[in-house]
Amino acid sequence: VKEAPSSPDAVDALLAKGHAWRSDEMAEAKAWREKLDRAGESATLLTVPQDLPMEYFDLLPRLRVLKEFFALTSTDMLAHRYCDLWLCQFLLSYPRMGREMGLEVHFFEPELDDVWMYFYGCAGVDEQEWTKSLASDSDAADNFIGADDGHVSSKVVVEASDKVVAVEALADLRAFDRSMTVARLSRCLAAFRNQLELWLVRRYERAVDQTTFDLQVLLAVIAALVAPFTVMPTEKQLLRICKRCQAFAKSLAERFHVAVVWKGNGEFAMPAVRPEMP
Repeated sequence: VKEAPSSPDAVDALLAKGHAWRSDEMAEAKAWREKLDRAGESATLLTVPQDLPMEYFDLLPRLRVLKEFFALTSTDMLAHRYCDLWLCQFLLSYPRMGREMGLEVHFFEPELDDVWMYFYGCAGVDEQEWTKSLASDSDAADNFIGADDGHVSSKVVVEASDKVVAVEALADLRAFDRSMTVARLSRCLAAFRNQLELWLVRRYERAVDQTTFDLQVLLAVIAALVAPFTVMPTEKQLLRICKRCQAFAKSLAERFHVAVVWKGNGEFAMPAVRPEMP
């Protein structure tokens, strides 16, 4: 889409061509609407689901609540590329976590003659493009993964910390994939970090238990270090990689002031119920 639609007819044409979609017609949004309707006056007691397709621009907070957000959020966090996700989470969870506990998050549907629309012109990067970025053999393409299209959500820059961990973990990865290089592993770890950051940012200055934390580590390992490639690690090799990545994830949790409640000595515990390997 070269230009954003500027009239109702242009919007209808865009939808008809399948180049855009309405978030209120997604299954998650419809399920939430039905749940709100069933709850009636008790709807304010419901917890807003994590999978609801909402962005911070869908919300209209009171000024004092917004001031509270800025007062409680560090400057480092405010400068983070995913700070908008934390703002959205802060507002949606405010009735249970804010200073004015019980303050209602009210959902409403605009009148038909006065419909509001926000056009978000970025479809993101599809899975094939991510995989292509990770699996590339070119050591020259080690600065970022994704697409360099100007959208924050499309591009993940490889950071110095990714490269440091890549050097330390290279032997573990080469144990099952002899073609692995530091450059490629750095990109994979950037993808791992990105997935963890997306999860951690919504839990800024909160606590999580180790079981939940280790599950997220495993999911990110599978997505960034296993799924893009044809060589599969053994159970023992996977555990070793997860231990390496758990240490990296600990440092990420510290960045987001997320406290992990460790069990025993904190050794990585492979989840009893886990996703299938690709």
